[in-house]
Amino acid sequence: LDVETRSGLAAGAKDLISDTVDVARETVLSRSGRAILAAQVGQGALLYSIASWGPLYLERLGPTQGEVANAAAAGVSDLPPGLSAVAVTASAAAASLILPQIAQAAVGVGVGTAADGLSTRIGTRTTRRALQVVSGVGPALVLVALTRPGVATVGAEGVEQLLLPPAVLFGAAQTLSALSLGAVSVSHLDVASPPKAGSVYALGNVAAAVSGSAMVSLFGMLLDGAAQTSSSSASAAVAAASADEFALPFRIVALVSAVGSIWYGLTVESDVEIGSAATAGGTNPGAIEAGTLGKYSSLDE
Repeated sequence: LDVETRSGLAAGAKDLISDTVDVARETVLSRSGRAILAAQVGQGALLYSIASWGPLYLERLGPTQGEVANAAAAGVSDLPPGLSAVAVTASAAAASLILPQIAQAAVGVGVGTAADGLSTRIGTRTTRRALQVVSGVGPALVLVALTRPGVATVGAEGVEQLLLPPAVLFGAAQTLSALSLGAVSVSHLDVASPPKAGSVYALGNVAAAVSGSAMVSLFGMLLDGAAQTSSSSASAAVAAASADEFALPFRIVALVSAVGSIWYGLTVESDVEIGSAATAGGTNPGAIEAGTLGKYSSLDE
């Protein structure tokens, strides 16, 4: 590359970094920007933890594990020679979360249209707040129910305390979280001018990814510490305790999810707070207050 091209690329990179820093500062300093980040932190912790640790918890909870292990010990297992009972149980637990993923996607497809319809009746701010609180607090309550004392008893005895099978409850948590697609996932279109809305959205996704990665690591450390504490127990007691050990990590996840969504529900607005000067400089402010499709169309004006 010649000197002129290199200079141009360097100047462009410098401007990009400067603009990103400016948007990040405006987001953190604005009331609605902080609400978006808080909600995304909660969503990231929730979804990453369910995807990473949910199958293992179901494998430890389910009667399938005890039944398969007992059959193998008695020599009456139907498993082909060389096939691990643990592998079968874990695969069944992981497969049980596939349908909830499909249900979550289906809810996500329709929630945008539903949110726009609600916005015309009760207002954009109320719609965003209500959907986000349900999407964060609902799954938190499900996680608390799944990990309450006694549920982690080996076999069906503990699971029978639940109104629905654990896999269905995990699926309900994932499906409820999809309501955020009509809330925090589109709030950047409400609170940021079109030139900066994409950057606000990206910052929220980064916050969710960092939160989710950190929570998955913390979850693993807590499980590892608890397993070392109970490693001297008898085999049956260890099996029961290994499921009980999920209670504290999942309740931390529930707390982060609920707090993030409640923070959003109490503080997010529907007025432009980020890049308002750019909006006043040429973009039609009325388009910002319109429905979601109106917001996108304003970018082409």
